[in-house]
Amino acid sequence: MNGTRPTKHGRGAHDRLRIPDGDSGGGRPRRYLWTDAFAVCNLLGLYHGRGDERYRELALRTVEQVHLILGRHREDDPRRGWLSGLSEEEGLRHPTIGGLRIGKRLPERRPGEPLDEALEWSGTANTTTISPGGCMH
Repeated sequence: MNGTRPTKHGRGAHDRLRIPDGDSGGGRPRRYLWTDAFAVCNLLGLYHGRGDERYRELALRTVEQVHLILGRHREDDPRRGWLSGLSEEEGLRHPTIGGLRIGKRLPERRPGEPLDEALEWSGTANTTTISPGGCMH
């Protein structure tokens, strides 16, 4: 084995890979920034290593869901909309401009508290370029 080709066992494990889609069984899906960043990097690695479009599609769906959920205020926060304060339309074009929440069950910071959670996601986002043509790594 030269280390570049997956073994039969490895292929089977990848075929059974299930990335949580954030669906918590009702209402808005849950996302957790650090886990999602790790998943996106792994999915892109699988896509590049195996050429299987399913992994690229999962990575792109995860990125989109992270932006839509963690780029907005929590449902239990009195503030509404995008963390950046942008309009809905502008926020959809620039979902990370105001940073991203981590996705904890409890509130992550008070109004006006500085944002630093987007650091890990920034590295992942720099690794992933989303364009009309798809994802490039």
